[in-house]
Amino acid sequence: MKVKLIDLLIKIANQNEPPKKIKWNYHVYIYDEQYDDYYEETTALFENEMSNGMLFKSLNDEVEILEEKPKQIENWTKFAIERINVEAENIESLKEYLITTINTQKEIIDGLNYLLKKEEE
Repeated sequence: MKVKLIDLLIKIANQNEPPKKIKWNYHVYIYDEQYDDYYEETTALFENEMSNGMLFKSLNDEVEILEEKPKQIENWTKFAIERINVEAENIESLKEYLITTINTQKEIIDGLNYLLKKEEE
């Protein structure tokens, strides 16, 4: 998704979580929460690249937000469910299946939240 730099700044100001990866001027920058800036290796986007009035001149430049797509969630087959019944006789196997279930649930929720955010934009 491409937005103007000014829109990205507004988005950062209004959200708790800014986009993690962006592309500007053929360079890919990754957001660093500690320094509250985007970096390409050691170069800060706002502090270095857009200092000395460059930011003001670049407000209408397009910035591409590079979003990571949610991964496909593996569908549990009838065979896997039958295996749970056989192997869940001991407590350790049951713990493993519970952890897998919880992690899968988290992936589903993250995927749904990603789709909801995309739909709002």
